Amino acid sequence: MTTKPHAVLVPFPAQGHLSPFLQLAKLLHSRGFHITYVNNEFNHNRLLQSKGEDFVNGLPDFKFVSFPDGLPPSDEDATQSLDGLSSAARKTMLGPFRELVAKLNASPDSPPVSCIIPDGFMCFGLKAAEELGILGVPFWTASACGFKSYFHYVELIEKGLEQEVLDAIKAINPNVYCIGPLNLLEARVPAHDTSRDLTVSLWKEDPRCFEWLDKQKPGSVVYVNYGSIAKMSEGQFREFAWGLATCGHPFIWVVRTDVMRANAAVLTEDYYKEIEDRALIVTWCQQEQVLAHEGVGLFFTHAGWNSTLETVIAGKPVICWPFIAEQSTNSRYLCKVWDVGVEASHHVTRGEIVELIKEMLESERGKERHNKALEWKEKAVAAAQVGGSSYKDFDRLIAEVFRH
Repeated sequence: MTTKPHAVLVPFPAQGHLSPFLQLAKLLHSRGFHITYVNNEFNHNRLLQSKGEDFVNGLPDFKFVSFPDGLPPSDEDATQSLDGLSSAARKTMLGPFRELVAKLNASPDSPPVSCIIPDGFMCFGLKAAEELGILGVPFWTASACGFKSYFHYVELIEKGLEQEVLDAIKAINPNVYCIGPLNLLEARVPAHDTSRDLTVSLWKEDPRCFEWLDKQKPGSVVYVNYGSIAKMSEGQFREFAWGLATCGHPFIWVVRTDVMRANAAVLTEDYYKEIEDRALIVTWCQQEQVLAHEGVGLFFTHAGWNSTLETVIAGKPVICWPFIAEQSTNSRYLCKVWDVGVEASHHVTRGEIVELIKEMLESERGKERHNKALEWKEKAVAAAQVGGSSYKDFDRLIAEVFRH
């Protein structure tokens, strides 16, 4: 009997990395792979809280496991320190991860590990693969332009379209497979595949969003979410809160529990009275489904790559407020190259927020950007269809790397 290939996936411990890794895992599972999805212990415990024990137990051939990261224990419902995680990835994670792979290889419940797929920021996974004589294939979860920027860190890309960036990367290293948007490829996972309905979220998702959206006029709602990491000063948070409250449009605002606790002085009873009946504040939601809802007309985002892809797939225009990493590059593409949005200034005020929302939802220029967003949606869908560039690259990845 042929042994299933066994892929061990190791995402960076942040929500924006966990989601695309799960999408890739499901795609590989649909192609006959046994999957082991590896979290650090902190996030494994958070998944227990948000998704329950049945989810974490996984499926017979799709397992969720954990290993210690060497960081101090914490009960906070928030992403760990990026500095601490980056340091641990360099200094303390290799040994425990190597031991985990050895246990997987010795287990009678799974085939031997045939490949390790670490996040681009979890390079110890490649070191472990090299030491154990196993195929190592890093997965970069952000944009091609972001990858290019990191690849040549001091040479920032200022000109060119995404395709030119991809061509430049492949000229340097031909073994780059551009398989996004994974959201659309994932939709092709067969209905009978047992992993199809798996989702991963470190926060409990609020189900009220869709009932509330169903009551709103099409294209009227501003959806606001700054991702799993971004933090604001109380002054910034106050400007956002009152800018949204006075913009004249209904809005859904995702405010993580850690951000909500830090800004209790802003989200007062008086504030909730001000926005009553025309706004919904939640701690987390199913973003892809919210963006796809006809009630949403505008996305106010930090321009993380997952959010960038999800808004393109939904065909929705944006206001960008980039925070870290390559988010400014993503914002530049969204606003300057693809022309589907505008960027807020770093020290944005409530008045600017009101002006930008009105420009995007009430002006002719806003309508033009909305039409552009629909054009980019069509291009994304075409890339993921049979014969499209992403579909073909995923087939090449399976044939040339994992089946080689």
